[in-house]
Amino acid sequence: MKYLGIDYGKKRTGLAVSSEDGNIAFPLRILETSHLLASTLVEIIDTEHIEKVIIGESKDKKGGDNAIMEDVRDLMGQLSLMISIPIDTQREDFSTSSVMRSMVPEKNVARSRVKKPTGDNDARAAALILQRYLDRQNN
Repeated sequence: MKYLGIDYGKKRTGLAVSSEDGNIAFPLRILETSHLLASTLVEIIDTEHIEKVIIGESKDKKGGDNAIMEDVRDLMGQLSLMISIPIDTQREDFSTSSVMRSMVPEKNVARSRVKKPTGDNDARAAALILQRYLDRQNN
């Protein structure tokens, strides 16, 4: 089964896809978050032959919905009207910060040589969210 992972953000939305066997997640691309997001996702779902969508579930430190979760639910509602495949969520706790920490240089590398964060991190965060979901399903 092939999955699409989504890391929704106010400005950018990161996407990841799984391998055909649903074991490994790979960053796919970044989309600008706009009113066209749902229809663009439907095109990608068709093109990539996606069989299930996984969207990052955004929570605050106490485990309740945070401010962005309303937008995530709106997107899920839009998608559910446009596609017939299942949509599920996966907690995205610290996915972006985990990606950022993985890019920290070794002690001997000068700070000036460290690349600044880019939008690519959104796709990497989507891959991390999707991989967490896949690992949970496969265990």
